[in-house]
Amino acid sequence: MKGRLITIILGLSLGICLMGTGSFRDQIQTYKVSSGEKIPFKQLIGEISKADIIFTGEIHNNERHHRLQLETIRGLSEAGIPLAVGFEMFPKKSQATLDGWVAGSVALDDFMRFYETHWSQPWPLFRDLFLYARGNGIPLLALNIPQKISQKVRQAGFSSLSEEELKQLPPGLGCNVDEKYMQFIQKAFALHKNDDKAFVNFCESQLLWDKSMAWYLLDFHRTYPGRTIVVITGINHAWKRGIPDQFRQYSEEINYRVLLPEIPEIAGPGTLTSADADYIFLK
Repeated sequence: MKGRLITIILGLSLGICLMGTGSFRDQIQTYKVSSGEKIPFKQLIGEISKADIIFTGEIHNNERHHRLQLETIRGLSEAGIPLAVGFEMFPKKSQATLDGWVAGSVALDDFMRFYETHWSQPWPLFRDLFLYARGNGIPLLALNIPQKISQKVRQAGFSSLSEEELKQLPPGLGCNVDEKYMQFIQKAFALHKNDDKAFVNFCESQLLWDKSMAWYLLDFHRTYPGRTIVVITGINHAWKRGIPDQFRQYSEEINYRVLLPEIPEIAGPGTLTSADADYIFLK
């Protein structure tokens, strides 16, 4: 009975998810940064469909950004592109639970509790994406490091990590923050110039996430060579100077695209160049 109830809930949720998506999709306006032109959503899907990895940025609590991410995934899936979806919110050690969710062996209530353990944003923001992935057998990938480690770096710097903590990171990972990366962090977070130790520690924590997620992405790409990986992450990590730039240091051969939502004075036409993103979802 419980399994049947969960199936009914999943079906209803997916039905709600799919209702009206055509009208929402029809309203999506996309700006192609390289040419400076607006293109329809269907053209966007066609242009990104050959990418190995697609970074889709978000403001974590913005419902529209998550709908745009889901529509991108649905558009690619409906075009016959085999997919996997990677998440900033889950540490690599939690991969087994994601596999169980997609396989149908993890109950909805259990997965919701698992989600809430790792992420503070309300479940409904991501619910339809998780249900769509489960309903379509799309692998979900955990991309991050343990939260306690990133918090420690933010407070005391990368050098404060113990040998045991370093073993929980991808092998050989360093964290050298240069001036260029600090300037990017200032722009991405709309921060004022700040050279004190606290700011450097903050930059190190961000860089550690970017480097680790890039390393795990490459590992997953080798595991799923025939799938395009759509990465769900905050706008600052999706920016080309975030994960993509670190990813490129591991491999120059993999083709990726960056999709960012428009954010006034931070991300938009005339604000970003091709060095920042490939496409912008207009407001």
